[in-house]
Amino acid sequence: MLRASAYDIFVSEEEDSLLANLVTEALIRLDNEHVELVRRILKEPNKAYFGEERRTLEILRSNGFLIDSDFDEQAYLKLRFFVARYGNEALGLSILPTLRCNFRCLYCYEDHLNIDMEERVCRNLVRFVDRELPGKREFDVSWFGGEPLLRLDLIEDLSSQFLISCDKYAVEYKAEITTNGYLLTPSTAKTLAELGVHAAQVTLDGPPEAHDTRRVLANGKGTFSQIMDNILENADLFEFRIRVNIDRATAPLAGQLLDFLEPVKQKIILGFYPVSSTARATDSGIKCLSMSSFADVHRGILQEAHERGFRLVKGFALTATVYCGAYQLNTHIVDPRGDLFKCVEDVGHPEHRVGYLTDQGTIQFDYPRMLPWAVWDPFQDPECRKCQVLPVCMGGCLQLLGRPSKERCFLKQTIEERIRFAFEGVAEAQRKGGEKQ
Repeated sequence: MLRASAYDIFVSEEEDSLLANLVTEALIRLDNEHVELVRRILKEPNKAYFGEERRTLEILRSNGFLIDSDFDEQAYLKLRFFVARYGNEALGLSILPTLRCNFRCLYCYEDHLNIDMEERVCRNLVRFVDRELPGKREFDVSWFGGEPLLRLDLIEDLSSQFLISCDKYAVEYKAEITTNGYLLTPSTAKTLAELGVHAAQVTLDGPPEAHDTRRVLANGKGTFSQIMDNILENADLFEFRIRVNIDRATAPLAGQLLDFLEPVKQKIILGFYPVSSTARATDSGIKCLSMSSFADVHRGILQEAHERGFRLVKGFALTATVYCGAYQLNTHIVDPRGDLFKCVEDVGHPEHRVGYLTDQGTIQFDYPRMLPWAVWDPFQDPECRKCQVLPVCMGGCLQLLGRPSKERCFLKQTIEERIRFAFEGVAEAQRKGGEKQ
């Protein structure tokens, strides 16, 4: 006996329809002649079908649109979720060599404390990595801050020792950096690339008239021109992920940023996000968008960027099967004091730490603070369990628990656009593949 998957989504187009399954990530485009046939088979999959109808049924079944009646899809999703959450094949660290920053962004949640990682903490961190790597397949490092490039020397020293350990235990090393981009000069970029950094996230909040009123140096000077020069000069060294933070005032200008990025649009990935309603943002007079209001703005910006040939963050699914690393037991954020956190928004506040590195290179967990991150289960949440987009967000951000679903899940509100982009991305890849043959 068969039944339709709970995670089949139809998206209507002008001349045809799209069908996606959010569990298998299967995609089918249907003309008007076949859409009703597919709907009928999905509704009544256990009737006797022959010829073309039978072939259509088998296609739907082999791609997960139809499943066995006794197959528990949520149990399968839960298995994937917990394997990603508690799996022991990889170690992930977000490392903050400093909490200092050369910027004074109007909405920043950080306090810019004058704290750099001490030699003792570096030593403990290296010991921890060397203890944890045996038996691992992969070691993922994300350099963060503050502004991490203020302590490029620490990044160089720690990276060199990480690479030695990875070589010793035959572990794959991957590194990326989140930087404001101002200090990412060609010489610095070359150094990072040689140390295994393959990706850099840099923020540009729209064109200069938007960016330079929000992301400024400590002396108040604008930063757009220097950052843009660094991106253009280093586009061949990294995969750049350009983050664009949007509020009510900058939303109408976000699309203009595309003109500046046009020369490197095939070498970058764009992501658009709402400015978080922090105390600093409110005090600065920034009018933040609610998640539901942002979803409306987001649709238009995504569409323009996609039509112009820009690559966008993710497709319609998250292949890691968890919303972010905060869920994962073997992923940690390490601040300059050696304190461990699950969310970067808590960094710099020892009262929110979930543990710390010991002098023996081990972690001493603060279990009352760590356990909520480690055991919260979206499959116990009534709204998540009944949500058709559960395979995409897996419960969303834990910091947003308690808010209405519209304020928790913008992925849900833009799922149709993401499915359209996924279809067009597959079609473009197939076209390019055909041209190479």
